[in-house]
Amino acid sequence: MNAALLLALTLIFNAVTVAADPALSSSDEKNYQTMQKALYGILGSLQEAREEFPQLAGIDSATIKMDGLRDAGRIRLDYEKGVLKEDMAGPTFAEGGCDIVVQIEYPATQADIEMRPRLNGILFSLDDEKSYAVWSLVRVEENEGGKAFKARANTIISYHLRLMHAKLKGIIK
Repeated sequence: MNAALLLALTLIFNAVTVAADPALSSSDEKNYQTMQKALYGILGSLQEAREEFPQLAGIDSATIKMDGLRDAGRIRLDYEKGVLKEDMAGPTFAEGGCDIVVQIEYPATQADIEMRPRLNGILFSLDDEKSYAVWSLVRVEENEGGKAFKARANTIISYHLRLMHAKLKGIIK
């Protein structure tokens, strides 16, 4: 096959592929942006609390990953410090160690929640008959400092997720 014909077929294939890929509705795009801002808000608040908790010494290495933002989008914040080992009983942490995961999936169903029973996900309905799921997990070493950090991290996460939900429901702008 000559190069010109191959180029023409490639251009036609790409045009058909792009046309077949449904565009996000403006409400879906707005929802994804709101969800993304919530995770960046969580990260920013954790960074502000860095001086108070040794668990957050490496918070700048936390990642926010987005994937699949077409059919079932997932946005996830991950941070891990001082995990020595992980087994069926859970993680073992070094002093000041922790593990934080916050994941949002949109749209989502009850089946998505049931696929991860250990993460205690919650399904929220929106006015457009779609739903989103949230999973949040903070694990720390079992001592007073770890418990105080876990309480603060969960407060930060909960605040930003409640704010996100209010924005998604149109309660606040």
